[in-house]
Amino acid sequence: MAILFKFLRDDPPGEVRVSDVKRAEPIGVILKNPAALLLCGVFFLSTAASSAVLNWCNTYAHDVLGLNLADSALVGPVMITTAGFFSVLVGGFMADKFAAKSSVGRFTVLAIGLTLAARFLLPFPLVSSVPLVGLLLFATSFGKGLFDGCIYAAMHDVMPAEARATAAGLMTMLGFIGAGITTVVLPAIAVYTGLAAGFAMMAGLYLLAVVALLIARPMVAKVISGQESGITHE
Repeated sequence: MAILFKFLRDDPPGEVRVSDVKRAEPIGVILKNPAALLLCGVFFLSTAASSAVLNWCNTYAHDVLGLNLADSALVGPVMITTAGFFSVLVGGFMADKFAAKSSVGRFTVLAIGLTLAARFLLPFPLVSSVPLVGLLLFATSFGKGLFDGCIYAAMHDVMPAEARATAAGLMTMLGFIGAGITTVVLPAIAVYTGLAAGFAMMAGLYLLAVVALLIARPMVAKVISGQESGITHE
């Protein structure tokens, strides 16, 4: 701690200046910003869906497909994390390209990613072969990775600099809450429907987030325009 304090402390300024403009508290700025609240909700839904699948895909591969634990990991978590490894960079690159052409370009990539994630969860009840299950898990996770690659940049698009870190922290916290809820709820549902049907139901959370992103596009464009012109939601 002493070393960190020594090297990370700021040097005292030569002249103390007091700003004439009183900045709003970050939480207050977030709560008055509908686009930021939208992203928090979307992240809650998407992380809830993806975490439920990640946490229970091993069990599905072991219990339903009859694989041992090592092979279950290869079909489940390994496919999911491999897809995410590549897709987050693709998502970030796509988002920057789209944003260069439209103020809501990053939000377009968010919707594309979650649409793909939902599309490849829906067939789960109809699939019983190991290769197809692995392919579906890879594909749905690739879509989620496109989303993950630009969600924080999208939050920066709609938030003023003084509240961006708080907004990112709040959004991440809600994602953890969503993950915790569905990790418990999914197996409770699967007792009656089976895990495959439960995975397909998680697609509904993705689609709900997509609908919210599409409906809110005009509002998001207005907020971003205000950010670019220096107008904040105080």
